[in-house]
Amino acid sequence: MRMLKTVSAVVVATVATVTVLVSGSLVRAQDRLAPQDYIDIQQLVARYPYALDTGENEGRAWASLFTADGEFVSPAGTLAGRRALSEFANGHRPGQGPLYARNFSTNVWIEPSAGGATGKVYAVVINIGEGGDPSSIVTGGHFEDVYVKTNEGWRIKRREFVPSVGGPEPPAR
Repeated sequence: MRMLKTVSAVVVATVATVTVLVSGSLVRAQDRLAPQDYIDIQQLVARYPYALDTGENEGRAWASLFTADGEFVSPAGTLAGRRALSEFANGHRPGQGPLYARNFSTNVWIEPSAGGATGKVYAVVINIGEGGDPSSIVTGGHFEDVYVKTNEGWRIKRREFVPSVGGPEPPAR
């Protein structure tokens, strides 16, 4: 009888442990992204500088990368909603158009989250030298993003630009 109770206790403990592990795996599986999700988000990030630099469709191409209530946050302020985003992207720089290249995004890092995904993306803005003027880096930093899957596909819910801050000066030699 004692042996039966011990075996029963072990079986109950094992079943409980397996149930918890399986349940935990199911919860984590819901937070995972499919390979196609990673590809779609990377394509979203890749379209961002092109749409901003060209000002395509009166800025609406850039604004359409965001959700209808999406936000772009920078040290200069916050733009919220597609109308404000479109107005910003439409003609925000002299020379903007199909051959204009100024914004560059790289090193995309995507992580699943409960509401979709989050990400970090390096960003640099470069003035390409023309007419004998040297090229120069205007600013650099990274974006901290929140992505959500909508009926239109993956969109940026919130993008915050965090400027780079230089580290300490190296010691004099």
